[in-house]
Amino acid sequence: MEDRPPSLTSCTTDSAQFGFVSTAQSNSFTQDAMLLPSDPDEVYAFGRNLYFGYSSWPDHKRGKILILRAATMGSVVAEGKCYFEGWKRQKDLRKAVKLYKEAALKGNADGQHHLGYCYIEGMGIEKNCKDGVSWYERASAQGHPGALCNLALCYQSGQGTQKDHKKAIQLL
Repeated sequence: MEDRPPSLTSCTTDSAQFGFVSTAQSNSFTQDAMLLPSDPDEVYAFGRNLYFGYSSWPDHKRGKILILRAATMGSVVAEGKCYFEGWKRQKDLRKAVKLYKEAALKGNADGQHHLGYCYIEGMGIEKNCKDGVSWYERASAQGHPGALCNLALCYQSGQGTQKDHKKAIQLL
C-alpha cells in the first residue's frame, strides 16, 4: 500500500483556506468540492496544486476534476490546460497557447508559467527559449512553484539564458 496521508484534502495548506474537510468527515470529494471559492482561477490553482503535488502528494484524479470545473466556471488558463491535455476537448496546442497568452497578458501566473513552458518546448508555438525564460521570470516573481523550478532548471542548464548556478540554487 502506498505511504500517503489518509486524506489529501486535509493535508494541504490550501484546503483549510477553501473550507475542505477530511474525507473521513465527508462522504465524497463532490461534497468537499461544493465548498470551493467562486473565483474560477482560485479553483484552478487549487486543482493545479493537487494535480502536480505542489502542496501535497500528487492527486491527478482530484486535480483534474477541479481543473475541469474551473474551465466550466470560466477560467481561461484552465480552459487552456484542457486543450493542452485534450481533457473533454480535442487536443489543440495552438488554442491552448492562445488561451495561456490571454491569461498571461492579464498577469495570471499560471498562464505565464504555461506559456513559458510552451515556448521552451516549442509546443503549439515556435520554440523560443528566451521568451520562455521571460515568462517563467514573470510567473516566478509572483511565487509560482512550477515556474520557480523551471526557471532554476533554465539557469542551471543555460537554456534561454546564461548559466548561473547561484541563481538556480536561490530559486529552489
